[in-house]
Amino acid sequence: SAMATSSAASTAPTTGAIDLCEVDKVASLSTVSLEDATTKLCGSKASLVGQLSKSRESIFSVPRGACVPFGIMQIIAAQSGVEADLCRHLKGLDEADSGQSALIEDNCKEIQSIVMGLTIPETYLCEIASHFSPSDILIARSSANVEDLRGMSAAGLYDSVLNVPANNTEGLEQALKSVWASLYSRRAVLSRKTAGVPQSAAFMSVLVQEMVDADYSFVLHTVDPITSDEKYVYAEVALGLGETLASGAQGTPWRLRIEKTTGEVEIVAFANFSESAKANFGGTHASMQTIDYSKLEF
Repeated sequence: SAMATSSAASTAPTTGAIDLCEVDKVASLSTVSLEDATTKLCGSKASLVGQLSKSRESIFSVPRGACVPFGIMQIIAAQSGVEADLCRHLKGLDEADSGQSALIEDNCKEIQSIVMGLTIPETYLCEIASHFSPSDILIARSSANVEDLRGMSAAGLYDSVLNVPANNTEGLEQALKSVWASLYSRRAVLSRKTAGVPQSAAFMSVLVQEMVDADYSFVLHTVDPITSDEKYVYAEVALGLGETLASGAQGTPWRLRIEKTTGEVEIVAFANFSESAKANFGGTHASMQTIDYSKLEF
């Protein structure tokens, strides 16, 4: 769709070792195709997934997707007459010390209540859905300007919402608002305070993708994170959906150290998660299945 960005882009500060990306907030309700996602419009995660989706050399088949860019939540808040309240509570969070637990908790709850009370126009929800087939099941993923950064991965800090039917605009609306609201959880706010990142500098885009039922999920470090040796990649692999890896579930993934030139693989650790997360296309959450490692070939 046609899209304009605000004339004054919000430039987030450089905070210690964390370089927050510059944010271009859109000035009107619009979506961004996955292939056109940029870091400034949609965050680092969506931008990198978009690059994979259009790379001719990519070995990955990337599920279809579209982005709800930075600024959409603020536009809807302004249209709903709650933008001033939102700004007031964000200011309250910025002014609160980390030790003022009750004040932080109150402001977080107020902001999340405001966000979950927003009404997203039906026409906009239909525009998002138009990127998919009516029978598709979707996942709404966070793509904030305060995650997937050097010095601030924020892995598992923000929410993803699974099993959203593309033909259910009410479900899509709730999913988008849940991802936006997760930016203001107490845990997320305290994490940013610890990193010295102002709450008013944090923005959330939502990456909406066709959901797949993954056999395996993995995190791939392009440099060995233990030794910083650039000759190796280091993979952490788990059965099923990536929620097992990102949620901090108790257990260990397979850990593989791979020499880039020869392809030689060293198994550093064997997986011992007791359960795997599998897509549950009829429900609102992943289904958990007990793992019998004796029956697996890896």
